[in-house]
Amino acid sequence: MEFSARSPWLYLFTVVLGSCIVVPTAAAYQDGERPGAAPELPLRVFVSVPPLLFLARRVGGERVQAHSMVRAGHLPESYEPAPSQVAALSTARLFFRLNFPYEERLLRYMRRDASRVRVVDLHAVLEAEGSAMNFDPHAWNSPLTSLALARRMAAEFGRVDAPGRAFYQRLLRTLEDELRELDAELRHLLAPYRGRSFYVLHPAWSYFAARYDLVQIALEEEGVQPHPRRVAMLLDRARADGARVLFVQPWHHHGMAERFSEELGARTVELDPLSVDLPGSWRRLAAALLESWRP
Repeated sequence: MEFSARSPWLYLFTVVLGSCIVVPTAAAYQDGERPGAAPELPLRVFVSVPPLLFLARRVGGERVQAHSMVRAGHLPESYEPAPSQVAALSTARLFFRLNFPYEERLLRYMRRDASRVRVVDLHAVLEAEGSAMNFDPHAWNSPLTSLALARRMAAEFGRVDAPGRAFYQRLLRTLEDELRELDAELRHLLAPYRGRSFYVLHPAWSYFAARYDLVQIALEEEGVQPHPRRVAMLLDRARADGARVLFVQPWHHHGMAERFSEELGARTVELDPLSVDLPGSWRRLAAALLESWRP
């Protein structure tokens, strides 16, 4: 949704942020802090969605205070930040974005002079590695893609807070060990089911499916409920696959999903792809998949 010239959201940007926010270029502050300035701790940073809080807090520790623009229980695909969040963003040092529509609307009003808010595009990190999925912005839903995002966060924290670089890298190494161990655990559990399909209402688990050689099949297409012909086709495919579970998000309207499950003779399972507890959400998904696939 665009912001009109009379929008209070835009007005707040113009008055509060217009004189104090800019998105620095990649060359800005290459050595971290502005010359002669000491970092104010904890660093105040914003992330695009709640799951990124897990990574920011793990690699930032007590030197970082992280907040999410999208609030718990809201869909980032249709989110619009509250004016209070916009005002709070003006006090941040960093904003880590992904690839959600609201970010583009937000950034259009952040291109002003004389600000210290540095915007970091985490989706570009994955594009550089060749692991980005442009059709799915839920890049945190795999241990190794999360690790790539955490590495960039640690580097950015060290850029802004040079005295804390070693601290951030130490926390990053600890997190890397944990994520690689969990990745190995999940690969071991899911290896016997390579190539198996699982059904979801909203396609939020593409990175998880790709990492463990699974096939995610979504009812929705680009956030839109499917046409009856597509539903009939998916029902036939789900029956052929022996699907017994349809995964839904807790805050979604489940009417269509429940009808699909009833027709299929399956059950719906709520799973939050926006959980701050990333390891817990991956383990819950793996456990539910194993339960549904075992004889």
